[in-house]
Amino acid sequence: MPAPGDNATDAILNGIHFNTAVLRRFNYTYYSNGTLSNASFCWLVFDAYRPRMDINGSVINGTSCYSPIVDIQVHAKLGITFAVLFAASIIITLLNLRKHGKIHLPREKRWPTYSRRLVWCWLVIAGICGVVSGFMSIDVDRYYIQSLPLILQSLFYYLMLPPLLAAVWEDVRHWACWEERQIYDRNPGDLPVETSREDQESWLPVLFYIFAWMNLLLAVPRSWTAIQLQRSPEQQETGARPTATDARFKSAAFMALCALLVICYSLGHSIYRYRLGVRRYDIIGGILHGIRVLPVKYKLIITTLAVKVVYTIAFAYDWTISPFKYNAHAGWVFGVGYFPVLLIMVIFNIFGFAEPNEDHARRRRPSGPPCHGHRRKSGWWKTARVEYRDYSLDNERLENSAAIGTRQLDVDVELLATVKAGRDSNTRAVSAIEEHS
Repeated sequence: MPAPGDNATDAILNGIHFNTAVLRRFNYTYYSNGTLSNASFCWLVFDAYRPRMDINGSVINGTSCYSPIVDIQVHAKLGITFAVLFAASIIITLLNLRKHGKIHLPREKRWPTYSRRLVWCWLVIAGICGVVSGFMSIDVDRYYIQSLPLILQSLFYYLMLPPLLAAVWEDVRHWACWEERQIYDRNPGDLPVETSREDQESWLPVLFYIFAWMNLLLAVPRSWTAIQLQRSPEQQETGARPTATDARFKSAAFMALCALLVICYSLGHSIYRYRLGVRRYDIIGGILHGIRVLPVKYKLIITTLAVKVVYTIAFAYDWTISPFKYNAHAGWVFGVGYFPVLLIMVIFNIFGFAEPNEDHARRRRPSGPPCHGHRRKSGWWKTARVEYRDYSLDNERLENSAAIGTRQLDVDVELLATVKAGRDSNTRAVSAIEEHS
């Protein structure tokens, strides 16, 4: 509370005299956190911040409440670290996009190539959101009164999740396509025809993106102004907490869980169709075998993504661990919030550098042995084309030989006719001479 001044219209704030009539005229209120504010302006009034106010309401030597005056703390230091790491991951991701996005073989309509590019594009988007959110944590720590930086940090933090889910989905989907293609290249007859495989592979992407878009639309397009209402413990409880734990954030978190379950089902479906072969298991045995044959890459990624999604559900109910709370424990915010996103990007990039371009892998892959007891068949178009080419060459040779023989025969007949005509003329000449003699 302001100290009483020299008279009834005088108040002392931080050793500075203020006219209470002027304060009331411009609706200024002094708060316990050392700020003097109305609906338009907010001024710091503590320690070295000693503003003066004229009778017309103008402030001299004032410092806005929304100024970075506090030294950086743990959140800011970790935010800078993660922002730099995200930026480095983006550069590496772009290199992998260039490596795996190149097309070295003729395009085939049956095997689209956009999935292997989308993986890296979604990762770049998630990394950009991580960079912005990480750098915004600097001003979150330095601002005395929370404002726009906290909103931007929270917004871009949440925006990391949908593209991360999409990147994992596109990679899982493309891996299934790659497994199918390897079987198809060896022997198309090994792929079952009368099954629900193709229907499921057509509807699963639609189902996943419904959940992913619902996660985005429920959480992001909304007013984020209430998140910054954390200027006192009381304001946190009455302003920010109800918004950060409302029904929309809870529903969005469960939409992310549904999207993760679709990814897991797609992995199980791909293993069942393309990895188990002719051997079949019971439910428990199939799950255990599926986990064994699942590539290490997906074991790491799915586990890490599950941690991220579970934390998203948890902070939708528990405000104390929420990344939207500016003074939440850094272990929760960065250890379970930012780190899983960065770890998934690192895993993708490590395997991206280790694995060859898909087209190069197809070029170098030798023709495999017969698969599941079936003899490898040649493509009907290849066989027909070879037979047609051989038949054409044989016909051409026969026609050339016949033409050559016909031309030679014509020459011989002409020569024979000439010789015969010459003999006949000689015979007639001899007969005429004999008659005259």
